[in-house]
Amino acid sequence: MTFEEKIKQYYPPKEYSVGLLTSAEEEFINKEYSASVEDVKLISKSQAWVLDNQGIISPNFCIQILFKIRGLIDINKIKNNINGLVKNNELLRSAFILKQQERALQIILQDRSPEMTFIDFTKDKLTEFEIDEIVENILAADRRRFFDLKKDRLLRIRVVRFGYADYAITIQQPQIIADGWDVRHLFDGIFSEQETDDVLAKMIAPKRYSFAQHLERRKDIDISKTLEYWQKKLYNFTETKLPGHKACNTYVMNSLLFEFDDKIFSYMKKHLENNTNAIVLLQTAWGIMLQKYNKVNDAVFPLLLSNYRDGKEDNLDFVNIINLVPVRINESETAKVSDVVKRQQANLILARAYSGCNIRELENLFSGKTLFNHMLNFHSFYKQEKYTQAEVALGVNVVKLSSYDCYNLDLVVVFRLTKKIQIEFIYNREAFSEVHIKKIKEDYFYIINQILKDQGQPLGEINLPQDVLNPVKHEENLKLNITQLLRSKEIFRALSDVELGLIIRGIVVKNYIYGDIILAEGEKQEYLYLIYDGAVELRRTIESGWTMKIATIEKGEFISYDGIFDNKESSLRARVVSQEATIIAVRNETATEIIKNNYDFAKAVIQSITAQVDKFQQLWVDNKN
Repeated sequence: MTFEEKIKQYYPPKEYSVGLLTSAEEEFINKEYSASVEDVKLISKSQAWVLDNQGIISPNFCIQILFKIRGLIDINKIKNNINGLVKNNELLRSAFILKQQERALQIILQDRSPEMTFIDFTKDKLTEFEIDEIVENILAADRRRFFDLKKDRLLRIRVVRFGYADYAITIQQPQIIADGWDVRHLFDGIFSEQETDDVLAKMIAPKRYSFAQHLERRKDIDISKTLEYWQKKLYNFTETKLPGHKACNTYVMNSLLFEFDDKIFSYMKKHLENNTNAIVLLQTAWGIMLQKYNKVNDAVFPLLLSNYRDGKEDNLDFVNIINLVPVRINESETAKVSDVVKRQQANLILARAYSGCNIRELENLFSGKTLFNHMLNFHSFYKQEKYTQAEVALGVNVVKLSSYDCYNLDLVVVFRLTKKIQIEFIYNREAFSEVHIKKIKEDYFYIINQILKDQGQPLGEINLPQDVLNPVKHEENLKLNITQLLRSKEIFRALSDVELGLIIRGIVVKNYIYGDIILAEGEKQEYLYLIYDGAVELRRTIESGWTMKIATIEKGEFISYDGIFDNKESSLRARVVSQEATIIAVRNETATEIIKNNYDFAKAVIQSITAQVDKFQQLWVDNKN
């Protein structure tokens, strides 16, 4: 009998609902989750559907809910209720192994707390518009984080207080656990045992939803006429590419947010009759830019729009997420811009009757050709749901039930109409560099300005700016600047050139925008974060359950040393409060390896940790007083 056989004789493998695990599965689960596993199951039928249809959606596809509340609520009861929901629902205590093994498994953990944050803005005396913007920023920041289904807690809850009895509660879950979950269960669970005299517990009852069920029903729908329409409409189209795009098999999400300048926004607000016209102009400008990039007279790309075919936007069914409309701009250089916009307006109206196909169905019509490699998203452009609405009666209401598409495209360009027009580039940083995305943005704004200057000009007179993109030089400059910044920090001065080179080669440069969460309380801190550019607000939970601001830190400061030695959970919440922020992330393993061999560096790190702890403790005391 071998040693391994003897071990298994005395310590037989655990049996779970799935049956005996393979050796590879057992090794992976023990390594990743230790002894905290309650059960292991095969994923459900609807979860399997999500995995098998990633041409339509991805496992990261998420659902967000926004409650608005008028009335007094007991935060401690809400916390206890949420923890009770997680304790009694194995889905909320789950992790998923989707790719590493031969079969997809649901890992049910014995104890997995949700990610809860309580933020109090009552002292800030905010206007209605400021409140609306804060809520939208919180929702957008959570969407950009997505979910790591293997590691992340799969329930995120934000409780934000704006006044004595005014609250917003946001909830986010990945599609793989939320599909089929009745929102009322969450509502009832969170607000149970609240005093009915303080909180009028009523809500706008949303429809039951299940994306998987919807698509099962969809199998019985004859879409042949729709596909026939698009096959004719897109016949013999020309493939186009965006500059800097690299084909790859991995996806690492990043995003950049910009606002249209006042000149563009004022013109559009003054001269365009409605949002539909704005969408047409913005999509036309994008198509013209694609033509110029590729030196052709043809451009094809998809739009994702709200489900407005019936003129209603209170439909909470997930049908909304697949309202996809392909756009083709096939015009000669002599065509006037104004005429192109009019034709695109008519095409968009006609295309509404043929929306609803997904990307995979459309691309199957043109095997061997890439139909779409990016998308324009106007899903929330028509109507922004506001948190503050004077006409809303006292009570608890579901304001939003939203789904957010992850079509596994390397670039999704999201347009939002608020006080300004915002444009967000959500991109795969393995396929695009930041410098390329910024260049595309500049070119796009350049095209729009030309269009607005003279809509009577022919397409042939519209040009791209003449500057030359040099990403290699940009990367070299960034590396040099990072080296100089590290050398300026006391803890890195003790490093040799070789040791500093190890640090630099191992760093990850991460870009964030306003509202993004860099660290959440309770999250494993695998990196040592140094601010390269921007500002970050640090908060910590206090006895009442609300988070208290500790400090705002800027360029050259470390966010926290919490996990440098043992990857322990963060005791702080770090959120970006500047328009943009660039963070240098040094893996803890890289730093600790050098610490073992360099006494001076180890001493400098310990001194820095001590100084930061003392500083934060003093700020903590000052803020509490």
